Amino acid sequence: NPNFGIFAQKPCGKVLGTSYLLEENPMYTAAQKGDPEWLWNLPDEEFYAQGACHILAWTYMKKYPETDLTMVYIRPKHGKPGHHVYLRRHFADQELSWAFDRRGWDLEVNLLENHYEEHGLNSDRSVDLIPVHQHLEQFCAWTNHRPPSYFLELPWARTLRYIEKLEQ
Repeated sequence: NPNFGIFAQKPCGKVLGTSYLLEENPMYTAAQKGDPEWLWNLPDEEFYAQGACHILAWTYMKKYPETDLTMVYIRPKHGKPGHHVYLRRHFADQELSWAFDRRGWDLEVNLLENHYEEHGLNSDRSVDLIPVHQHLEQFCAWTNHRPPSYFLELPWARTLRYIEKLEQ
């Protein structure tokens, strides 16, 4: 099993803040956005789309530490919606990079194209793609993403199960 260090602590169930994805999605009410139980009870793919994409990416990196993976933060410019975190893997013998998020592995260009379309972003000129080299706790504080202890339960077991499901 991966070593989750300080994130092996018991969750507190409090809401530090909502993630950018939850804030920008008009389908959800303010009460839902601030409710860890509501977020936790979403189906897996929706859970990782609506506030836990960074947990999925970080857990995958911890599960496969020997792989050359970079966590990438999509930060839209000018206050636009569409904040997201995914993993990038580039193979020296291939021209294109691969990307991993809640849908599994795909070419990075496809993931980005789909993401831009879903969030009404016209191109990569409307976002910053920021490689993340910080520890998860620092990343969460910097971007206002929920740290693991703010979910209803610690997300590691659920996330590892979801990764295994994607790998089948």
